[in-house]
Amino acid sequence: MEFVNAYRANRLGLMAGAADASAIGRAIKAFMAKHADGFEGKMEDLLVKLGTYRRGAGDRDWPKDATRLAGFIRRVVRRSTPQASKSEPASIFAR
Repeated sequence: MEFVNAYRANRLGLMAGAADASAIGRAIKAFMAKHADGFEGKMEDLLVKLGTYRRGAGDRDWPKDATRLAGFIRRVVRRSTPQASKSEPASIFAR
């Protein structure tokens, strides 16, 4: 059980590190800090909501559309969860 707990903590640390390394990741973390219930809806709507947390990120550092936002979320989950499925990116936003 100790190994499983350490493994889970490591996965969460990897996700947090990936999120902190990018403007969109920091925006997601800031959004989640104010919305403990998570987010349920379209990626287009989430991208609009995250815009209020952009904090001077240049165009190069920000997803151009919802498809790129979804890609970022999938990559963060895949890096930290080897068995990630298509439905798992939503787990970033659900507590």
